[in-house]
Amino acid sequence: MNMRYALRAIISILLLSSYAHAYDVDIAHVPLTTLSISLYNTCFPTSTLYREQEARKRLVQGNRGMDTGTADMLRQLNLSPKEQAQLKGISVFNLKKRIWNWHFYNPDRTSYSRVGLVEQSHVRLWQELKSGLSLNSGKNALLLLGGLIHLTEDVSVPAHTIPVYHGPTTVEWVGPLHFRQLVTYIRKAGRTHGGMIKDPIDYMSPDMKALAEGLTPTEGFCSAVNSSTETPEEIRDALARTVYALLQTMIPGCDGVNWWAFWIPPFDKEYFGRYAISDKQPMFGESGVIRSSTGRTCELREKDDRYAFFVLELHRAAIKADLKLLKWGEYNHEPVP
Repeated sequence: MNMRYALRAIISILLLSSYAHAYDVDIAHVPLTTLSISLYNTCFPTSTLYREQEARKRLVQGNRGMDTGTADMLRQLNLSPKEQAQLKGISVFNLKKRIWNWHFYNPDRTSYSRVGLVEQSHVRLWQELKSGLSLNSGKNALLLLGGLIHLTEDVSVPAHTIPVYHGPTTVEWVGPLHFRQLVTYIRKAGRTHGGMIKDPIDYMSPDMKALAEGLTPTEGFCSAVNSSTETPEEIRDALARTVYALLQTMIPGCDGVNWWAFWIPPFDKEYFGRYAISDKQPMFGESGVIRSSTGRTCELREKDDRYAFFVLELHRAAIKADLKLLKWGEYNHEPVP
């Protein structure tokens, strides 16, 4: 590594680690996880693992820690030095890891995700979280489970699971020249803002009322969670397949145009696809006319109800995955004292 590359990497650590997120952590991750825990406790009234306030806090802060870092996570938990010393494997929350370990994930393209020292998918972080879970017990293990929930929720963002790069534009100047193509096309289109490529889905708050109404903890709903024997990897990958299926559904009122029209999948051995912004087409959430691959068109408004409907389906799928992860966590780790 020459000096110029090293300097760029050090500078970019601060930028990438702070801003390369999928869902905004407090706008979306925290509400989704909080609702998931509430639903789980309602479904299983005899379960005690996630019922205490401190246990719920560990899950939420473990989730937040994947984006806010170790120091913020520990500050929010307000642990004593003795309690902090008991935590194992929490280096996975270190923000400096973000330059080398990104949060994107496509289950079919991980063989293309490594570029030099950079792992563009979350697979290394995922394994670290799994290892950390095995090193901890009780409430401490819930921090790592919260991290797994975070990465799984990220999978419900189309641009994270297609994937399409969004985040700091500084990646075009760091590391392999390969990274430039992730930014140049969208910069030329004038679609970067403040050194960032922002995906509107990341900042759309969950409709908690609609989610609660659509995820009623009935006997059948809870039984589906309780009967699940899926591993965390199977839960995560099934969520990715659900997102792909949702992308193939037609936009209401737009015959022949499905939600895939906003994104271009990766080609050949590329890991990242692109936003379909050629010919001044809108990004998801914006007003404009979107075109399908067959030339059919669909016009949407900036605050179109159809956008909200699609995001609601993504959030609903994320919560269902959360519930299965919570079930897996209860059956595979020591109960909270």
